Amino acid sequence: AAQYYEKSGYKVGEAFAYNNLGILTKKIGEKEKSLEYRLKSLDIYKSINNEVGIASAYLALATFYHEENNDKKALEFALKAEEIYSRIEKLDKQVELNLLLSDIYKDMKLYQKSNKHLYKYVSIKDSLVNIEKNKSIAEMKERFEAEENEKKIALQEKELIQKEIENQKQKTRTYLVITGLGLAIILSIFLILGYRQKSKSNKIISNQKEVVEHKNKEILDSITYAKRLQEAILPSKTTLKNNLKNGFVLFKPKDVVISIF
Repeated sequence: AAQYYEKSGYKVGEAFAYNNLGILTKKIGEKEKSLEYRLKSLDIYKSINNEVGIASAYLALATFYHEENNDKKALEFALKAEEIYSRIEKLDKQVELNLLLSDIYKDMKLYQKSNKHLYKYVSIKDSLVNIEKNKSIAEMKERFEAEENEKKIALQEKELIQKEIENQKQKTRTYLVITGLGLAIILSIFLILGYRQKSKSNKIISNQKEVVEHKNKEILDSITYAKRLQEAILPSKTTLKNNLKNGFVLFKPKDVVISIF
């Protein structure tokens, strides 16, 4: 990885890779290689004037020398790291550095300075914990507000959908009412027209009936009058008996009058 970053010209990646090599070689007991890689990492950070990287490299070298019981060199690099970290805000690294300085001063039997850095370690760690706690609280609050907003949005969407359904139902009801009224009006028109037509037909039939009845009455009156005429023409029974002792008159009309007389 270090060679890859070196070829690509990515100095930060190259320095970080050499620092990791320093950690790995230390674990397998190659202390000289480990120190070489750590110093190489420091040089690269210095070449690009990367203060965060330089402070991190100083802290790594201080840790290396402290583990090797070389407290003088460890303190030298630790103080250099402290000078940089006092200007930049890297609380996690300050926690690590102050714990290391407390251990170095303790090994050097400088207990007052050791306690001072131990106190700083605890104080910064508490601050870091509070920051993380506040961050967590802020994240929880933000998540809660986001969830509440989502619930509100979901509720509003549900209300809009419900309103749309109600509007659609209302439109359907209105359509059915209008359709029903329209059909009722059409049916009423047909009934009225049918009634008028029936009334007109009944009137015509009634008029025709009156005409027929009038004609029948005239005919019946004529027949009755003819019957009276026929009966008037016939001689009485006394006249007939006096003039024709053996005579008779056959007068049997089929209906009211006889057609042959």
